Amino acid sequence: MPSRHRLENPIALAEGGCISTVGDALDFYFSLPMRERIEQRWTEAAKLLVSTFEEDGAAFLKRAEQQLRLALAYQASDDCTPPARGSVPEAISPKRARA
Repeated sequence: MPSRHRLENPIALAEGGCISTVGDALDFYFSLPMRERIEQRWTEAAKLLVSTFEEDGAAFLKRAEQQLRLALAYQASDDCTPPARGSVPEAISPKRARA
């Protein structure tokens, strides 16, 4: 699967690294523990990311990037409350437990 589909606005991770392509985003997704990957926000992001390869990439890429940012913002918060509209930070520090 080629990873040349670039995100409009790359996502800098506070822990280091950057998600700048669909391939980077999928690699990040698959690095998550299974219990996180099966959460709806992540499965929706993954479906949209894969759709950029299977369908009209441009139509899905923007939605995929938005969903990815939303999933990261939820993951970075201490509780399960959604982030305030428009408050998703550019540098996101996801709380990940390596399994």
